[in-house]
Order: sequence, then C-alpha cells, then structure tokens
Amino acid sequence: MSDAVRKCPACHADAQLAETLSTEALASHWARTNAHGPATADQIRGFIRQDIGSETVEIYQCPKCSLEFMNPAHTWSAEHYPHEPHSLGWDHAETLRALAKLPPQTVLDIGCATGQFLDELTAQGHQATGVDFSPEDVEEARSRGREAFVADLSRDNALVKQNRTFSVITLFQVIEHLEQPDLVFEGIAKVAAPGALLFVGCPSSQRYTRGFRHPELVGKSDFWDSPPQHVFRWTPEALTRFAARHGWTMERTAFEPLQPYHAAAHLAGLGAYTGKPWARRAATVGYYLRLKTSSVTGIRLFAAGRRG
Repeated sequence: MSDAVRKCPACHADAQLAETLSTEALASHWARTNAHGPATADQIRGFIRQDIGSETVEIYQCPKCSLEFMNPAHTWSAEHYPHEPHSLGWDHAETLRALAKLPPQTVLDIGCATGQFLDELTAQGHQATGVDFSPEDVEEARSRGREAFVADLSRDNALVKQNRTFSVITLFQVIEHLEQPDLVFEGIAKVAAPGALLFVGCPSSQRYTRGFRHPELVGKSDFWDSPPQHVFRWTPEALTRFAARHGWTMERTAFEPLQPYHAAAHLAGLGAYTGKPWARRAATVGYYLRLKTSSVTGIRLFAAGRRG
C-alpha cells in the first residue's frame, strides 16, 4: 500500500505523495525510441516492467527542499540499459572554466562514459581518472590513453584499496540515477582529499521541457525523467542539503541559461510535424514567443562545492 508521507532523502523532512505514473505509459514511450537497438517494442515494454517491478510509480515531493523522488526507486538492470550518445554539456563547460583558474589538480570523474571529459581535463594539464559502470565505455576511454576503471563508488573498489585521493570530484548526469545516493557519497568521502572540490551536474527541475506541453511528457515531466532512467529530480536546495549531510559545502548552484530559439526548435521538433514544415515553423515561432516571457531554464542544473 502507498504511504501518504515518506522521508525526504535529501533533508529528511516529511514528503507528500505528489503524483502516480503508469508503468505502461512509461514503457510505451520508451518502446517508440531506438535506445535499445534491435529490441522489439514488446521486448522493451518487458524490460521496463521487469526493471521497475511495479505497475505504477509514485512520485513524492519534499515541501522543504522540493526534491522529487520515486517509489519504487529502481533503475535499469545492466543488460537493459539504453544506448545513449555521450556528449559534453553546459555543466561540463562551467567546471572546465572553474578548473582553468587553478593549478593542475587530481580529478576523479564519476560516470566518465567514454572519457570525453577526461580528454578535456588532460588538455588543461590535470591528472584525470574516470570510473563508470560500463566496461565497454571504460575500454574506449582506455584505448585513448585515459586512466579509467569499472567501479561502483557505493562499494569499496580499486581506488579505495589503493588509498587514492583526489582534489576534485565530478559527477555529471549521475546523481539522478542513483538508487542509493547516500552510499555513493560515503564512497566519495573515502577518496576525497581534505578541502576537495565537488562539481555536480544533473537535469534542471525548472527546464523548459517541464514547463511546456509536448508529446514526450508523462505526468509532469519527460518520460525519461522517471524510473527506470531517473529516480530523483534534484533542486538547488535539495543538492545543497544533501551534500551538507555528507560533509560538503555548496558554494554555487546555477541553472543553465535558457536559449529561447533553440528551446523552441526542440519543443516543436517533439511534435508530429513530419512532412509539414510550415506547421513546424509556426509551432517554433509560437514556442519562442512564449519562452521569451517564461521563467523556465535550460536543460541542466549545476552545483559546485568544497569538502568541509
């Protein structure tokens, strides 16, 4: 049976049940993507039902820090994880701008994927190490000469056993996926040097794809912003309070600035305008005019802090 109230994982306040989603609705959206290669739509639906393990997903929201969190908080099994293109975003650029002002650092990138960010760090003169759950991605990073490991920071791993410590820790598009973020941050504490810097990037809870209706919404958010892809929707206040419980002081949080024309083109592109270029252009103009007077943000949220 559903609980009307659950403890917020970030600040431990009482959070209320805010929304209930159908697992089948989420599965139907994923089945229309090509994220699972040759798998059929019925197979993809099976992946979703198996990994979520429930007919519905409950979303709770904290009244104090506005964190949204899921029940059940189940993410993809390793064999079902979707194929995603890897690219660097605004949060990576913000971090590189900050690190460019510092002498060479030892940097641990958690969720390094194929090592694109490791390349940028190395080009700046930093000693960069990455960890990821994907053996294929780690192997690709290594093939370009990067130091990368298959590791789970929620458990003791090679870095801990080697007594390695790092002056900078980065997590981009990771924290929203974590079923047990407390365990991961306990692991991070074991490899963070005194006074280490922390940089976090995740989806913005105020992004434009949540502020405007479009075909990829399930409930109040994009279908990919729910289990089994994401189990948390972080806010600046939630990140600050959660990090503080693990010994980090967040010194800056920022939303990616909105680029109205690019956002309008994206929203219009989500519509059913195939073969109707004028309709798509009209939709783009309509979205652009509304975006110009809205308070929504770009796609990402960025936070930077320090140990202690």
